Order: sequence, then C-alpha cells, then structure tokens
Amino acid sequence: KGQYDAATKTLTMTGDMRDPASGKLTETMQVWHYIDDKTRTFEIHSPGEDGTMFKMMEINYTRRAE
Repeated sequence: KGQYDAATKTLTMTGDMRDPASGKLTETMQVWHYIDDKTRTFEIHSPGEDGTMFKMMEINYTRRAE
C-alpha cells in the first residue's frame, strides 16, 4: 500500500516482509524519492530492536548519459 506526494516527488509504501534473521513477518516501509529525470533514491525501513523504524538500505540510481 502506498501514496505518492507530488509536492516532494516521493512515493511511500508500507507492507510486510519476511525477516531474514527470524523468519517472522515484519512491517516494512519503502520510499522512492524522484529527484529529477535521471536520479532516483530507494530506501527500505524496518523496525529495530526498540520498535522504531530505521533505514536499513538505500540505493541511489542515476541514468547513464546517452
């Protein structure tokens, strides 16, 4: 499930994924930042030991010059 915010060019989605360490389902949040026509950032957030969400991964995409 998700929602796009046109003002910040950000798509935020939430859902469940299987935790690779415990094998249990856990909440996750995925965030796409559309910086410009050639640049994107993708983040995955997951709950830490205290239950607060933390960014566990970030990938920066840049389209190569044509």
